[in-house]
Amino acid sequence: MCMDKRFQSFWTTGSIMLMLLVSVAFASSCNRNKECKAIVTVVNAANTPQSGVEVKLVPGGSCVGCTQIAPLTASTDGSGKASFTTDLPKIMDVEVNGQPTGKVVRFEEGETDEVTVTY
Repeated sequence: MCMDKRFQSFWTTGSIMLMLLVSVAFASSCNRNKECKAIVTVVNAANTPQSGVEVKLVPGGSCVGCTQIAPLTASTDGSGKASFTTDLPKIMDVEVNGQPTGKVVRFEEGETDEVTVTY
């Protein structure tokens, strides 16, 4: 009988400690900043990758307070890809060689958005 009470007390205490540990681990993992990535691929009408093209990501036209969001610029590599990384989630319009494309990239924590633009 005495052994059952000790076991029950141990089990209750252990369960509470385990739940507390899991809660702390979950809460700390949710607060970590995870990189947000985007890859823009530029191809021509024949679907051939275009290298050396300037890709610029700019805040959307209807964005309030976008003066604080700096544009991001990169040139495409030999496979027609331009890569971007940021620490904050956001949605930005894609321009190619200074021309709007009507496409957007969505930066989301821990994810990579891939967009193809025909230019």
